[in-house]
Amino acid sequence: MTETLSTFIASWSVPWYHAAGSALLMAAAFFGCGKLLLFAFPQKHFTALACGAALFMAIFSLLPANTLILWGAMLPFSCYGVYRLFPVLRRYPFETVFAGAFFLLTLASALLPPYAWDEQTYQLAVPLRALQENSFAPFTDNPYSFYPAFTAWFWANSIKLGGLELPRILTGMITPLLVLAVWQMGKRHGKITAATGAAALLFCPLVLNMNRAVYAENLIALFTLGGISAFFAFRKKGFYAPLLCGLLAGSAFAVKPTGALGSMMIFFLFLFNAKEWKKLLVFCGTAFIFSFFWYFRTFLHTGNFFYPYAFAPLPGSVEHGDQHVIAAAQ
Repeated sequence: MTETLSTFIASWSVPWYHAAGSALLMAAAFFGCGKLLLFAFPQKHFTALACGAALFMAIFSLLPANTLILWGAMLPFSCYGVYRLFPVLRRYPFETVFAGAFFLLTLASALLPPYAWDEQTYQLAVPLRALQENSFAPFTDNPYSFYPAFTAWFWANSIKLGGLELPRILTGMITPLLVLAVWQMGKRHGKITAATGAAALLFCPLVLNMNRAVYAENLIALFTLGGISAFFAFRKKGFYAPLLCGLLAGSAFAVKPTGALGSMMIFFLFLFNAKEWKKLLVFCGTAFIFSFFWYFRTFLHTGNFFYPYAFAPLPGSVEHGDQHVIAAAQ
């Protein structure tokens, strides 16, 4: 029997409780990894979450696509994250209810078939095809597969754990966390300022649209805001700030080339505020390691780190592909 798109999507789908449970455990792993990283600073919850997400995603992306190995790598971080998370949830009941309600909204959208352009051409199409063909090399008929390997490899391994729905749930879970982070960070300037900033982010049509599908921008926003938070939290704590901010700035750029906008925001904080050039060098070195590592695959296949930006078609391949997709990539 010929496999249709519907049957192919169904073959990578799991029951809603499997997907939801996997997403919650993945989020807990982010938090647990971050709490271990910032063990000496137990009150930095959002910074820990962002740093943990960046570091755990990097580790998880490099693991073989074997379900047993992936669960074995994630569950220790998840268990520790749950242990450290419960006191935080009790301390912030309003924020907990808000995040829980948003999670249910995200779950409802995630159970729909992938419909967004980004999902059908890149965010889900590339990792699904990698799993189907058991190859993580770029595909010459899809220029989007030449983007940095960071998210493609991470989503591929995530799908192995929680099905096609896991990336969609996890992406949507980032939105309320960003809103709550803006609320908490803004309260130092007054509750009206905090509420205005949080509401502007929450009700932005672009943000609401990105919450319904897998978009790279959610991760870029998480790493950027986490980097800004880390800078102000640790700028007087020796080399904590340059290392953590370098991790987050590099990870934002590793998501896709346009993540450089977020990375530059963190870089300028250091450029205009760092009093020691050594810290600036540590920041730049850390950011380079956590970003360009994911671009080497693209460079090896094309000779261009940033393909498909500013590219010449690959001989005998891309120029024969879908021309409107190529035009969109340009």
